[in-house]
Amino acid sequence: MSYLLAAGDSWTDYKFKSVIDPNVDCSFTKWPELLGVKMGIDKVVNVGKSGAANNYIFEKCYNSIVKNIKNPPKVVCLLLTRWDRVSVFDYNLDVYNKLTIKNMERLGKLPPNKLHWHEMVTKTPGRFAFIEDLWSNHLTIENIVDNTLRDIWVFQTFCNTHNIKCVIIHGLKPLRWTREWDSELYNHIRQSANDERLSKVVNYIKYMTESPYFSQLDTETLPGLPFFHELGGWDIESDWLENNRHEYMLIPGVDRHPNGLGHQEIANIFYRECNQIYGKII
Repeated sequence: MSYLLAAGDSWTDYKFKSVIDPNVDCSFTKWPELLGVKMGIDKVVNVGKSGAANNYIFEKCYNSIVKNIKNPPKVVCLLLTRWDRVSVFDYNLDVYNKLTIKNMERLGKLPPNKLHWHEMVTKTPGRFAFIEDLWSNHLTIENIVDNTLRDIWVFQTFCNTHNIKCVIIHGLKPLRWTREWDSELYNHIRQSANDERLSKVVNYIKYMTESPYFSQLDTETLPGLPFFHELGGWDIESDWLENNRHEYMLIPGVDRHPNGLGHQEIANIFYRECNQIYGKII
């Protein structure tokens, strides 16, 4: 029996719990299951996981499909996350979040449930040391962009080879640098950039369309491409924030994960885009 395969981070994880306020009820149905109902697909396989990086998201899709390659999914729907996350050996290293928490601790600006965040900082010094080294010495905006676009292109090629329909949408804004503590995280790139093109953070996103992988993408199955609003693209999180769609958020102003209504809206977005790309799936 054919099925719907869905993947993503905490915006997709069917076991999602808010780390900001674990007492919030998150038992509502998540978007993959809602989308399956809308499409008339009885079986839904949801491999989303909180904290997942995009390379983890693609990896889980490959693994799920190849295990039963003779019965591939009818459609794969991916909700991408931020590009500065890294997953290594099935372990998620959220570079942005971990360094943000550490800087917020230093600035005395931890969010609600401060004890939880403080423990993350104080009890995992080795993890922070690894992430700081990774970010400071090994990651640049250019290779983050190239790696992400290459992963998308290779996955699209894989799906085309096996006649699998796929739709890839961006849930979270790909990269962030608008908050006051972000500047420190990107300092090493500004200081080391020899190309004047990259001398200002706001210009980093321009590299996306210059990446050699950008022209290889199947744009039809990538609604929102080039994802960044500054380049004329879109992502769901930014659209909600810019249009003050607080009714879609778990705890407006505190936890921007989608609530039950938000998951319904994500399902509606995927359903609309799938129909526009492929016609009615079932």
